[in-house]
Amino acid sequence: MNVNKLTFNQVSIKIKEKMRKFYIFFLTIFLFIVFYAVVIKGMRFYEVPSRSMEPTLYPQDRFVTVKARKIQKGDIIVFEDPTEPSSFNVKRVIALTGDKVEIRNGKLYLNDKVQIEPYVRERIVYLFGPKVVSKDHVFVLGDNRNLSEDSSVWGFLPMENVVGKGVYMYWPLHRRGSIK
Repeated sequence: MNVNKLTFNQVSIKIKEKMRKFYIFFLTIFLFIVFYAVVIKGMRFYEVPSRSMEPTLYPQDRFVTVKARKIQKGDIIVFEDPTEPSSFNVKRVIALTGDKVEIRNGKLYLNDKVQIEPYVRERIVYLFGPKVVSKDHVFVLGDNRNLSEDSSVWGFLPMENVVGKGVYMYWPLHRRGSIK
């Protein structure tokens, strides 16, 4: 009777070989996912630089953005600051090309209709407009309107400055989740 008996060393080598193949497979899948997220979807990571987006986002909150194929009103975007080209900023999109924007009596009017904005911290204390958003531009404001340098200060934001749309906050952990 001829029985193949494997020594402990032989078994150990076979297990190590299977584990190596598993790790290579896992690493390949992981790298594919990272490639897809970063290259295809344009995923990037940002830290909130100021108090201008409170109470939605706070300084040092960290979040993920993806390439913005289509910007919509209410989206939170990251963009290259038009007043400081090497820095990035975070604001909420309020109006798109062709929309009429006005701020008066402490309220935001979009196309002559007062806007209900539950994310705004306090009554607005400045005036703006009325102005119509230029072609290939957006109008952005911080949620903390009275402490935000935004379109009410430097005008409409060119779409070419938009880097991405905020989709998920990952830090701090107790507030992680999708960004709205």
